[in-house]
Amino acid sequence: MNQPPSTTLSRRRVLATAAALALAMPRGPALAHDGHEHPLPLADAALPGRSVYQLPIALTDQDGRSFPLAQRRGNPMLLSMFYTSCQSVCPMLMEAIRATEHQLAPAERARLNVVLVSLDPEHDTVAALRAAADAHGIDTQRWALARTDAAAVRKLAA
Repeated sequence: MNQPPSTTLSRRRVLATAAALALAMPRGPALAHDGHEHPLPLADAALPGRSVYQLPIALTDQDGRSFPLAQRRGNPMLLSMFYTSCQSVCPMLMEAIRATEHQLAPAERARLNVVLVSLDPEHDTVAALRAAADAHGIDTQRWALARTDAAAVRKLAA
């Protein structure tokens, strides 16, 4: 079945973004100058001033649990924004992230956190997030569908 050019182009953009994110992820221990592997000290490293972790954003996940974005620091994380009401690009985004996960070694996959933050906090309630997680078979042990207030959405998107 042929798809409209805009759908094909959108799918390509989503897949290209997922591939770029996968390439940017740390790949386990770093080889130090002494020739030995040492874990990357992600949680203890100084943050750049424009790091997303510098934003004082409190999120609430699909189970109603609140957490600061900075709590996810220390492991590789894929962060994206979405709408629960989206029926085309957002499900493709989720599938692109899943495809990226499956390219990782099991140990890398176990460390990966995925956070999808709603662009529509007015409509994407905790119940809507839970329904979307269930509808898409989301593994909520490592994935979080989250919401925050409108001002924080704008900050995060910027």
